[in-house]
Amino acid sequence: MNAVRTTRPLALFNFSGRPPRGAGRAVENRPAPRANFGQSFTLSVGLGSIKFFLCEDHSLFSIPTAPGSHARARFPRIMIELIQFPWSPFCLVQRRILEYARAKFKIHNIPSGDRSLVWRVTRQRYYQVPVLKDGKTVVFETEENSQVIAKYLNERFNLGLFPPRWRGVQAIIWRYIENDIEGLTFKLNDIYWEEQTPPSDRLRVLRHKERKFGRGCFDRWREQQAELLAQLSAALAPFEHMLMNRPFLLDEQPLFIDFDLHGMMANFLYSGHYQMPADCPKLSEWYQRISKAHTSEKLRSRH
Repeated sequence: MNAVRTTRPLALFNFSGRPPRGAGRAVENRPAPRANFGQSFTLSVGLGSIKFFLCEDHSLFSIPTAPGSHARARFPRIMIELIQFPWSPFCLVQRRILEYARAKFKIHNIPSGDRSLVWRVTRQRYYQVPVLKDGKTVVFETEENSQVIAKYLNERFNLGLFPPRWRGVQAIIWRYIENDIEGLTFKLNDIYWEEQTPPSDRLRVLRHKERKFGRGCFDRWREQQAELLAQLSAALAPFEHMLMNRPFLLDEQPLFIDFDLHGMMANFLYSGHYQMPADCPKLSEWYQRISKAHTSEKLRSRH
């Protein structure tokens, strides 16, 4: 996955139980709550409460919330912003999660050769996508397999995408998705890169790709197209088997890996030149199902 990291950690206190210099009275003399990395916790402040998310790199940031009528004025509804490349598989993952959550959000599509918006929003700490902006909180990945953005959205909207009982299994599967599957889908989509890239940006895209994958990489992938398609069908076979007796990959409700695989397949289909593999009918049905899925208030209240 494109490596990114979170910004604007909200350090109201440290984990020794002592508030740092400048902490407000609301948290003075209160012990720090216990929380594991990648989990959230809630802290009461005044008339309301603030939900925090503890990232794997020890960053701590707030999740905007409005738990009660008195707090709503202090925590107004915020429009989430997703900074992305429209064809990027990793951006497509986050976009589908936002749609699933019925979140109000807007998209900033940026040219692949101009990362100035990302550079500015992340305070010169990152230049890749996706980046999520939620009010004053800016979220991006901390490392290759961190899934910080998805975990943030999971906590923000109470989606239940990372249940503890599937934690290890999902971590194994998303690595397979983001290496073996994405390593094929992006090449197949990039065969048609000129159709997706404005003429003013083609030189920068070509230079970037050839520096990373070697001179003539687009032509090489075009020549290997049939072989790459066969490899993709073979790589998707385990998911076809997983879907034989259930609607989603691991459970009766979609989990993070469903959205992760959806992003890779949406990238594969982005050019309009491909269809889902004919030898994966269950996967084709799943793709239609996950593409249209939306969470419900009943489901969200259960998690």
